[in-house]
Amino acid sequence: FRYGFARSATTDTPLGAGFLPSSLGLPTSLDAVGAQRVLEFPTFTLNNGSSLGNNGYVDLIENPSAHDVTASLTKILSHHTIKFGGEWRKLFINFSQYGYPDGQFNFDSTWTQQIINNATPGSGNAYATFLLGLPSGGQVTHEPTAADASAYGALYIQDDWKATSKLTINAGLRWDVEIPRTERYNRLSYWDPNVASPIQGQVAANACLYCGNLMGQLEYVGTPGSQYGRAQGPTQWKDFAPRFGFAYSPDTKTVVRGGFGISYAPSALQAAGTTGAPGVQGFGGTTAVNGSFTNEQTINATLSNPFPQGYTLPQGAAGGPGAYLGLGIGESYFSSYRNPYSIEWNFNIQRQLPGQMTLEVGYIANRGVYLVDGELTQPYSQVNPAYASLGSKLTTSVANPFYGIITTPGSPLSQPTVLYNQLLAPYPQYSSVGSFRKPGASSTYDAIIVRLEKRFSNGLTFLASFTGGKGMDNSAAAVGYLGAVSSTRADQYNRSLEWSVSPQDISKSLVTNFVYELPMGKNKRFLNNAPRFANLLVTGWSVNGILTFQTGTPVVLGPAINQTGLLTAAQRPDNNGTSAVLSNPTLNEWFNTSVFSEPAPYTIGNAGRTLPDVRNPGVVNADLSLFKNNYFGKENKENLQFRVEMFNSLNHPQFSAPDSKIQDGSAFGTITSLANPARIIQLAVKFNF
Repeated sequence: FRYGFARSATTDTPLGAGFLPSSLGLPTSLDAVGAQRVLEFPTFTLNNGSSLGNNGYVDLIENPSAHDVTASLTKILSHHTIKFGGEWRKLFINFSQYGYPDGQFNFDSTWTQQIINNATPGSGNAYATFLLGLPSGGQVTHEPTAADASAYGALYIQDDWKATSKLTINAGLRWDVEIPRTERYNRLSYWDPNVASPIQGQVAANACLYCGNLMGQLEYVGTPGSQYGRAQGPTQWKDFAPRFGFAYSPDTKTVVRGGFGISYAPSALQAAGTTGAPGVQGFGGTTAVNGSFTNEQTINATLSNPFPQGYTLPQGAAGGPGAYLGLGIGESYFSSYRNPYSIEWNFNIQRQLPGQMTLEVGYIANRGVYLVDGELTQPYSQVNPAYASLGSKLTTSVANPFYGIITTPGSPLSQPTVLYNQLLAPYPQYSSVGSFRKPGASSTYDAIIVRLEKRFSNGLTFLASFTGGKGMDNSAAAVGYLGAVSSTRADQYNRSLEWSVSPQDISKSLVTNFVYELPMGKNKRFLNNAPRFANLLVTGWSVNGILTFQTGTPVVLGPAINQTGLLTAAQRPDNNGTSAVLSNPTLNEWFNTSVFSEPAPYTIGNAGRTLPDVRNPGVVNADLSLFKNNYFGKENKENLQFRVEMFNSLNHPQFSAPDSKIQDGSAFGTITSLANPARIIQLAVKFNF
């Protein structure tokens, strides 16, 4: 039996704290809004890479704690070892993190380009737009604090059965139960697409495509009628995880092993903070900077008055089910409550070889199910591509059937007119509906492994391991900083277009390491009879190395120009059906860029998330070292060691990934930087006693 408790505390304070935005010429109303959370210098971002002010999400208080109770019992019988037990965890977190409480303002070339609402290459200037005080977008965020709690329980049983002297079988079952989070003051919400909208019937049925059946409303935990009480979702009671394995030894030099198992990852509904899509819409929110409601035909927001329609301040449960009408639904839409899990299986054979060597050949596989999809928001309000043939009519301003019904400040649906495409979108009473960082992605991985190991003998040990595999997925990471992700999503109505080679896939990898003690000096093969002084110089030397050879990861294409912004969140390029592989790639042309083009307006680019046959530069690296051990003292217990270590000892360049954005023109497909440093040599003396 074991009990554990852990707690930590973190506080981050932004530079520029206490700054009044109005001292820059912004309205004094922004001072009052910012003071509800923290006053700090606002953020100004230009699309040419320049920025001024805080990076955002700096002001932070995070105090997590956890209780953990485990108990287990082992019963040993004649041929069975039975283990069973359980675990209970209680997780808490007090959290606040403010994104842009005093405003973030974006500037691009929109207002200064040659033709308004037409991305003419080379025209317009973000600095000029900034000097005019005409933001293209931005926001001021209104995050709540959180005092979340969740629980986890598990039971397991496993039997290790020695069936015969040559065969051992392992069989077990684990039952995981994740109890979804609650919040001390019920500051959690979830959006239900299966409940009628609170404004259903207030709009003429023929006013838009879905106006006759408006669905979806925001619900709050702990309120009458809440489906899950104070919890944000249902408890998953069916997370059973069987495991099976065996080891068979037909003779004294051979072992055959195999196994199968299901493992559940932590739930997306564990105790969390207020950022990262926890579902606090209604208690937190964003007031958007809308530069224009008419495709830049008229100006709406300026720096002196960035929020002319007022602020969308959170009202909590008092806002009722109509909260967020006219705005975007995102983090509070739990398109799936399932817990992520992986199915794994493997098979390998080990064989002892002469010279104290062991050879292992095996196959491993993994399938991920209901993984957290964190690459981009899944756009459930995407206009069906079937309407793309309407062309420019989709961006025509028409009478807004929601005018006077939806009055949310800053919402385009509070204006007299809207763009025609809004009337064709599912859930037209919202500016957008998406699901972000919720369980819904999947992956597969299959690999062959070959491993040769020599145990230390005659002064030599080495290990050589080769892996040849392939990973496929439709979302690569829960958050971008965990690995390469795609910045595009193709078509909500055809999700198979997301399935591609994983951005992290390394198809071939060979890694070797060795330690070789040079056989020189007393009691060694060479120079055994050397004079004492010479013996001190030649004895105790060893050479060590780590050699790595890996293929590169797939090229992940960047977004193309989204000329309409209607059908996808971020447009992909078009491919003409020809592979982009070059027989002799160079730094100036790593792949054939001519096979890609900007997609025509009102179409969806057909290129995949990654290029299956074009890889980023691989890794060829050798780290070598030379050690000199000098033993002395009673029984040679002391050692003065001299080391020469060389990283990237061959000074082999590893080039960075090529430019993958078709919008970058002549830079598209070129490599301009290194991913590794030049050779590093370090000398050291180490005394062991």
